[in-house]
Amino acid sequence: MKFNEKLISLRKEKGMTQEELAYKLGVSRQSVSKWELGECEPDISKLKEISKLFQVSTDNLLFDQEVLNNKKVTNVTIIKIIASVFIGMGGIGIIASIILAFLFLHYSCGLNCSSIPLLDIYFWIGAVTQFCGVLVCFFLAFYVL
Repeated sequence: MKFNEKLISLRKEKGMTQEELAYKLGVSRQSVSKWELGECEPDISKLKEISKLFQVSTDNLLFDQEVLNNKKVTNVTIIKIIASVFIGMGGIGIIASIILAFLFLHYSCGLNCSSIPLLDIYFWIGAVTQFCGVLVCFFLAFYVL
């Protein structure tokens, strides 16, 4: 809804004529008529007075409420996208480190790591810890999105 349509609606809700509104704002009836026809808009001081008179915000008078709501949705969407990118990067990093650790273990001590039992234990402790990290990333992703 445009400003002129809102002004007409608010004035009629209060049961006011253009003359009464013009008197309360200290302008001519012709000025109110031009505002309501959409030929021009009031200056900022008159806009503030209209806002106080009808007990609505100046944002509500000037902007379409759908535009304001879409702006909020857009900001939330951007935050969700950024969060999901970071969570996804964390998950990919954890998975890559599991693969690299597995490859390092097997290339550094051969396919049979029984000769270094502690290295095998450390590998599995690291793998389980990193797997838990992947799960945390996925749960965070579902929570944020």
